[in-house]
Amino acid sequence: MLLGVSALFAVILHLSPGALPQPLSLLERYQDHLLLVHAKPEAGPQVVLIDIDESSLAQLGRWPWARSRMADLLDALLLDYGVAHVGLDVVFPEPADAEGDDRLHAWAKAGKVTLAQVFQMDAGDGLRVGQLQGGAPIAGPSFPAATGFIGNHAGLSGAGCVGHISPLLDQDGMARRVPLMIRYQDRNYPALAMAMLGCWLDGAGEAAWQKSGYGWRMRPINVSPGIWQTDADGLYRLPYQHGVSSWIAVPAADVLSGRVPADMLHGRLVLVGSTALGVGDFVATPHGARTPGLMLHAEMLLQALGELERPSPPPVPVWALVMLWSLVVMLTLGLWWLNRPFQAHVLLLLGLVALIAALEAGALRADIRWLALLSSGTVLLLLAVLLDWYVSQRYARQLYALFRDYLPKELIRQLVDRNDPSVLRAQERTITALFVDIHGFTTMAEVLRTDELVATTRKVLGELTHSVLQSNGTLDKYMGDALFAYWGAPLDCPSHADQALDAARDMLRRIHDYNREHPERPISIRIGIQSGLAIVGDLGTDFRRSYTAIGDVVNVAQRLEKLAAEYPGGVLIGAGAQERLTRHACSYCADVKLKGRQGHMAVYIPDFAIYRAYS
Repeated sequence: MLLGVSALFAVILHLSPGALPQPLSLLERYQDHLLLVHAKPEAGPQVVLIDIDESSLAQLGRWPWARSRMADLLDALLLDYGVAHVGLDVVFPEPADAEGDDRLHAWAKAGKVTLAQVFQMDAGDGLRVGQLQGGAPIAGPSFPAATGFIGNHAGLSGAGCVGHISPLLDQDGMARRVPLMIRYQDRNYPALAMAMLGCWLDGAGEAAWQKSGYGWRMRPINVSPGIWQTDADGLYRLPYQHGVSSWIAVPAADVLSGRVPADMLHGRLVLVGSTALGVGDFVATPHGARTPGLMLHAEMLLQALGELERPSPPPVPVWALVMLWSLVVMLTLGLWWLNRPFQAHVLLLLGLVALIAALEAGALRADIRWLALLSSGTVLLLLAVLLDWYVSQRYARQLYALFRDYLPKELIRQLVDRNDPSVLRAQERTITALFVDIHGFTTMAEVLRTDELVATTRKVLGELTHSVLQSNGTLDKYMGDALFAYWGAPLDCPSHADQALDAARDMLRRIHDYNREHPERPISIRIGIQSGLAIVGDLGTDFRRSYTAIGDVVNVAQRLEKLAAEYPGGVLIGAGAQERLTRHACSYCADVKLKGRQGHMAVYIPDFAIYRAYS
């Protein structure tokens, strides 16, 4: 059952992020916390942010700036500072001054600048502003579909590099994922960082997709290895390895005035956007409720550059996978053999997770559903251990409560260690039953005071009980001045007949010692013993639990105890018990007819009883 629950949990956790149930938000928040804990204090110098901030607006005028000023900013970056490529986190849906638009268009056509466009992802009225650019029918996962768009005006058409700047918000309003592609009608449009990287690598924004486990990997044409890992819906989880203050951010006014050191920008990938109040776009991220959208694209770029520099992971050898799976199987079977089904289920689940992770060869990075699957396995493991501990403790308490009056503590510990609940079920077992009775109890009751009778009865039954427990017998019940015990259940014991005779011999010794201590009032006992099949188990009711034995062997032992008073030694053994003896010698006594039984049965007297009778 636990394995089925864990499998169902894993399936739920691998739904698309937009359909994630509320409990998964705990895992999202946990990973958000991990991102904050492990955030790097400084971002790499490969990506630089050009910020149209409040100081730049104060120096150069309010937004929007003239297109010629934006063109001047691109000239300064590409010509004066020699940056590698520029990504504009700004959309120009309306034409402005022709000269500035022409210069922007020239840089875009030259493949040095990547323009931006925005998609409407909700069920709106189909917003259509400007022109879409850069789409292609790229094969791959089923990308999120848009209902509308805001593109650049027709004067900027024909640009080779255009990317969208549209993150998807989770149910809590947090931007954790970006669609690497957005589908609109019959074409797919790449994200800004993806388009920038493709243009910079001379891939003209094109991409090849490779299926990988639960998601897809994108690589620009002629570039290896895969640099972005997505889920099955084409969503890329942003790594957020850096805080807002970790990035190299340069005011746009400083670039235009030439106050920026040349080595800070030369050869870098540059993103141009705004953090000015009322101008810049802000989103909620693990780093805060007002994180500049510019940072999302910068994170994607820096992550991709790190992937390009990292060598491809070595392939996982087949023999390692075989050994891993063989070890999991052997440990699982071992747990089943030790009667630990809960741990076996969880081990098998974790083994499957480890096997998939090894096959993925490093695909676990930045995927909340992998974290969720591993977390579910860990939680299930803890629950299984706790549940098994609870069941074991409850079983131990149940056994102790049921057998504390029947068995010695050592046998109870053995029952608990076996951890076999079937021991309580009624079942047919071969046992040896013993009945012992205080002979002449009625006469003794007539002459003794009540307190003396009670004390004598307790003393004698206590001595007889010690004999039973000392020989590892099961004390079933007291019946007035009589005692019923048996051997062979609940624990198996091949020598149960010999153990019953051990108890009978010790009973005779203890009664002999008692009579020496109390010569004024000697007593005697009679014992009947028989071996055979009986129904043994918890045969009680909801009002009272009782572990007992019933069957013909019990009745025969009781009849022999009644008959034992007529023979020397006071001990009679049935043929069933005599046949199983290996350590005790017996002598044939007679063929007797027992009440309620047809025919005659041979009975025997143990030699130790005959010796004590005539000594």
